[in-house]
Amino acid sequence: MNRMDNKKNAPKVSAVLVNWNGPDVTAECMESLRKSDYPNLEVVAVDNASTDGSADKLEKLFPEMTVLRSKINRGWGGGTNVGLKYAMENGSDYIWLLNNDLVVEPDSLSKLVAAAEKTDEAVLVSPILYFYATRDKIQHCGSEFDWKNYVVRNISDLDEIASINEKDFWTWCTAVLMKREVVERTGYFDEKYFIYFDDLDYSARALSAGCRHKLETSAKVYHRSHSADTGGVRSHPLHYFYYQTRNEYWFWRERAKGLKRFVFFRMYLARLIRMLAYYQREGWDDIIEASLAGLYCGLRNIGGHWDKNIKMPRRWKNLIMNRPYFWVRLCEVNAGKVKDALLGRKKTFSASEAER
Repeated sequence: MNRMDNKKNAPKVSAVLVNWNGPDVTAECMESLRKSDYPNLEVVAVDNASTDGSADKLEKLFPEMTVLRSKINRGWGGGTNVGLKYAMENGSDYIWLLNNDLVVEPDSLSKLVAAAEKTDEAVLVSPILYFYATRDKIQHCGSEFDWKNYVVRNISDLDEIASINEKDFWTWCTAVLMKREVVERTGYFDEKYFIYFDDLDYSARALSAGCRHKLETSAKVYHRSHSADTGGVRSHPLHYFYYQTRNEYWFWRERAKGLKRFVFFRMYLARLIRMLAYYQREGWDDIIEASLAGLYCGLRNIGGHWDKNIKMPRRWKNLIMNRPYFWVRLCEVNAGKVKDALLGRKKTFSASEAER
């Protein structure tokens, strides 16, 4: 008999999701989990110190599920760690990390576990993420680390997956199923990120620990689109710009060793300041302030929750924003020559190439 045929034989799975002041959205996710056909599922909702009575409401609506209460808002990674530790201590074979703003198909988990059970490797298996509003449109089916250019390429076309090197392939932790061994090898999420890039960091650490990312194309979940997907950059909340700016710097800096760290820093600053110049043309001073605060806190290694009292010094801001394209060109002009010189290569670049 296949050990997934009944609860007694099926591996124990703990679905872990984090709630912060979003009981209605979280409840829809938990309701879809209630309909799962997987026979041995425990749902663990971590309330991240909500101020709207979320935990009480969720406990009342879903008495058969576990609601853990954090005394402080630990961010997504920290809240997830609370649920992960609970699952590990209670003997879970698998942990299914879920964003609270998605809905799962009844057979999603069964398909993910079946895929994971086919290998003895320490795997992280993800379903395909479709948009919540347009459920036939893929939002995400994998990502690729571009270690040369210090960027991540997100993929929404299944045909592209086959061309990616396995050691560079990973998936968002939006709905990823992890074997227990993954946590034993990789550890827990780095809480200094608070939100954004914490899953990239975890995925990269998992790959370094010998784990493998897989995609199960038959499993589907539906993820609510961020407002910016339909409303443009201006629709992002301000904290997005702060955490993205700070955490991107940390993620790549920690993985750029030796002289490569200098190469990365030039590329990072050029991309960031070019975006700041765009925000300046649009008159988005609040986004500029949030982004510069993220840069400043990143440089000072100030982690965790955004302390809005910590801002980039005015003289630093003026130095950057009074002539942003000067700094972009300073970082970009002959960047190829600098990079090749640092890495011991020889190549000739034209002026037009250097300014791209």
